[in-house]
Amino acid sequence: VNVDMPEAGGAIEAFVRPGWDGKKQVGTELDIFGGRWSSQPYASVDFRNIDPFDYSNSEGDYKKVTGGIRWSGNGQDFNYSVSYLKTFYPSPIMNPSSNEYSFIVGAPPGTFFRPTTLGKATTTGMFGDIIYPIVDVLGFTAAGYSQAADAVFSTEVAFIKDAPYQFNNINGPGGNSIASTIVSPGFDGVKKKNVIAWMLRMDKNLPFVQSVFGAEKPMFTSVQLFGKSIQNYDSDEGLLNSVGWGARTKKHSLLLTGIFALSYDHGRIKPEVVVGTDLTYKGGFIVPSLTVELSKNLKWKTEYDHFWDGGRWRNNGAGGACSGQVNQSNCDNAGLFGYFHNRDQLYTSLTYQF
Repeated sequence: VNVDMPEAGGAIEAFVRPGWDGKKQVGTELDIFGGRWSSQPYASVDFRNIDPFDYSNSEGDYKKVTGGIRWSGNGQDFNYSVSYLKTFYPSPIMNPSSNEYSFIVGAPPGTFFRPTTLGKATTTGMFGDIIYPIVDVLGFTAAGYSQAADAVFSTEVAFIKDAPYQFNNINGPGGNSIASTIVSPGFDGVKKKNVIAWMLRMDKNLPFVQSVFGAEKPMFTSVQLFGKSIQNYDSDEGLLNSVGWGARTKKHSLLLTGIFALSYDHGRIKPEVVVGTDLTYKGGFIVPSLTVELSKNLKWKTEYDHFWDGGRWRNNGAGGACSGQVNQSNCDNAGLFGYFHNRDQLYTSLTYQF
């Protein structure tokens, strides 16, 4: 439902998702099946065989009703919005099995820490199930043009209630679960934390670049700074950014990205560079690309995806950081871009627009 309220200078938008979707319409397409976006060192491994998706978990049942409401308003030189959303957490979470897996190593029951699960106490998968917990999000956005800077500035702020985090119990009572000990970090369970996520962005055209590169118009530039702050943070809880990698989650984290785009031949040739760096967990990426409009309906794009990891990546091979380690949960500090160590890609696509 959309209700325009010009006398108040804004509009209300509300929607309800009644829970009639198919299971695969929930969450994101995280590559855990060994495709081109699978992460190091698990490339080509299909984890769905041992850790399937669970769309019926009580914490993230795909049949549950979700929805949201947003007020969008306009000021004299800016626009803004305030919203509330009940939805599925976009990042998939490993809900570990509460089984002890004593049969794997012959350890007696109680030898290892019993994982903390969400919803179900017993999972279908060998080491757990993948779920999308439902969370509540309160958001605010604002954008406006600055004549002094000749640029558009915008921001987004979100308060996420009970955001789920995997954790490493190596320093807690009972130590690690058996899966975290012999496989990789993050199978000790899930903890919920309130999180404030925010973004600041500046969009600006740079006229001087036009003459330097012979472009037909100024270079479009967009710079974004992303941040997260975890409330009631305790470093002893051993929160992780993701299951499978050892980087401990920081209370505050920052990611800086930029987009730089040029145009030639009346917009038919568009080179672009997207770059980013993780200011907290190290590493980054650069993606140069070229899009060519071959005809009115046909476009050809080629890009190269290059990643660097800042020396923080998980190596299970001979002589690697995790090779021969007794406790796999404490052998690496791989962050987001460590997932893409040696995973550079050359990509090309041909698109026909009907």
